[in-house]
Amino acid sequence: MPKYKIDTSLDTFIKKTPFDFQVYEKSIYEPKKEGNFLFIKLRKVNISTLEAIRTLSKVLEIPLKEIGFAGLKDKYAYTEQYLSFPKEFENKLKYKTFLIKGNKKFETFENSFSKNQIFELYIKDFKQKIFSIEKVGYIEKNLSLGDLRGNNFIITIKNLDKALYKRLLKNIKIVKKYGFANYFGEQRFGSLKDRNSFIILEALKENYEKALYIYFIEGRDPSLKKLWGKWEKLYGKLKYSLEDFEKDVILGLKRGLSFKKAFQIFPKNIKLMFYFAFQSFIWNKVLSIYIKRKYKSGEVKFITSLPLRFYYEVYDYDYLKTLEVPYLGYKHKVKDKLLKEILENILKTWGITKEFYETKFFNLNIFTDGLRKAIVEKEVLKLKILKRERKKVTLNFFLPTGSYATILLRKLLFLK
Repeated sequence: MPKYKIDTSLDTFIKKTPFDFQVYEKSIYEPKKEGNFLFIKLRKVNISTLEAIRTLSKVLEIPLKEIGFAGLKDKYAYTEQYLSFPKEFENKLKYKTFLIKGNKKFETFENSFSKNQIFELYIKDFKQKIFSIEKVGYIEKNLSLGDLRGNNFIITIKNLDKALYKRLLKNIKIVKKYGFANYFGEQRFGSLKDRNSFIILEALKENYEKALYIYFIEGRDPSLKKLWGKWEKLYGKLKYSLEDFEKDVILGLKRGLSFKKAFQIFPKNIKLMFYFAFQSFIWNKVLSIYIKRKYKSGEVKFITSLPLRFYYEVYDYDYLKTLEVPYLGYKHKVKDKLLKEILENILKTWGITKEFYETKFFNLNIFTDGLRKAIVEKEVLKLKILKRERKKVTLNFFLPTGSYATILLRKLLFLK
């Protein structure tokens, strides 16, 4: 089995500071003057959406389950998104801005801070976590995952030499004319980085020890291999870098749990993540081969053994922008003959048969079918250059929910 590793060369050019990568959520809702739920704008930097919500829940004494949100935003970025919770908790909004220094020390402020005020706080201490909430009105329903149209991005790309700057401008022209391939981005491969196999495939074959070995050992310090089976020593080596559920898995093995029962400790969302990594790999591979066989295209590094193909030009743009690629093709039948052939061959290569579609994975139906648009159309993207400076460019664009800014940036920077 080949070794898979995410190409990290994009890190050289983006997110040199969180304010180089700004994300503005576009909700499906408009704030109203009346409603059953508070509609809250969350501004944040240096903190994940979930950590900000957990802090709000604890400090304002609002049950965590009552706080709704539509999507997760990057930690190392400046982001604005929306939260909601029942208006009965409105009197709890005593504090509106939170500044966290370290794990326990934090300050609270009664006023909502603007983006500029948050930036000033960040400049004083780059390590502190800052977020602010502001009531913008009311809505009738509590927010759920996916309740957004997409995100608007303002991204500054730095460290551009003359050749790369020229390439960037050339590829911007291509994207503004034909859009770009809608591949899954790095976030979908969290369980795959530096690992030799797909955890989900090992678990489905009931190779639970191999699945756990991949998760805890591969891609880490090579010296850890000698500690496999020595659970107390392994725990001692890793405990400061582990999430609570990961600690529970190793401690379960230490208590004598079977590998299967230890694997069951993984939360539902983590088990699903194992599948999403494989699903995304297959989908990307299908689209990449389709583009290679149909259009004049070039290769861009992404995952070793899975470079991405991006087209230079498209002769049937009106068709391509309507094309949807299924995950598996058993529920959503494929009419495009070339696409059907590629999908069937890849599923056969990986041994994915109809039996998988009915397989329950710890009571989860994971091999579900679905459709994803092949490209992000130029009409939706609305890409434009906001500012050109020496060795850097600032871009503005919109992406629908489920599309990835890092994929667009890979095409713009690395397609030769």
